[in-house]
Amino acid sequence: MINTVILEGRLVKEVELQKTQTGKSVVRFRIAVDEGKDITNFINVTAWNQSADFLAQYVHKGDLLSITGKLRTSSYDDNGTTRYTMDVNADRVNLLHSRKETPEVKQAVETPEDN
Repeated sequence: MINTVILEGRLVKEVELQKTQTGKSVVRFRIAVDEGKDITNFINVTAWNQSADFLAQYVHKGDLLSITGKLRTSSYDDNGTTRYTMDVNADRVNLLHSRKETPEVKQAVETPEDN
């Protein structure tokens, strides 16, 4: 079975780096993916470890990103109603175009076993 997602979109707002209890870096963010004809999808993404550190340091609201990852589903209880969500767990994040262009490294690679 195949579970691979490739997205290209703009970062909706600044990311905030967080650390798990075991010290792993994580960021949760949203990108806007335009389909054209006034259709925009807002996709939730989670990145871990080196990808999370890279995003927190170099990427800003409005930057164009390429993300390769896997779809992950989860659920939560909302006053007795089960709600389901679907997010992308990023394996690889590339900065395609920055509004604040810098000469620093523009790519972070994450291995799935680090998650």
